[in-house]
Amino acid sequence: MNINQLRLKNKKTYMIVNSNTFNNEDDFLDAIAKELKEGIDIIELRESCSTPDKIIRIGKKIRELCSIFNTLFIINDRIDIAQIIQADGILLNKFSIDIFSAKELTNEKIIIGKVVSNNEEIEDAEKKGANFLIFDEEINAHTELPFFILEKCKKL
Repeated sequence: MNINQLRLKNKKTYMIVNSNTFNNEDDFLDAIAKELKEGIDIIELRESCSTPDKIIRIGKKIRELCSIFNTLFIINDRIDIAQIIQADGILLNKFSIDIFSAKELTNEKIIIGKVVSNNEEIEDAEKKGANFLIFDEEINAHTELPFFILEKCKKL
């Protein structure tokens, strides 16, 4: 078991968040803090419509909150931003760089997740060394919500 698998051990709740429906950043961060107090184990920032500057600004604040609550912090798709804000991990989708490149860029120091949609993709991600898998249909079913907890997250 490698260090990233150990970091995922005993983590059960994975929440994806985005700020799109909040009036301002403070309301968004207050809502995240409330969820973290409730015991969320892993939080992913998914800001697909935001500028890199905004993602970095918000991400640094969420990183601080996650540190307080001992919660893992994952960035969706942007390995550069994950490194800048020292996120615990990255979630790669089918349009992202490949798992091997992500591991190489980060010296295997961050958790790498992969979005999958079928058995072939699951097997491929496992072989390439993803630390966890997220199932595409679950993300697509909830993209309009500001926060949602995934039911199907597989730790490898």
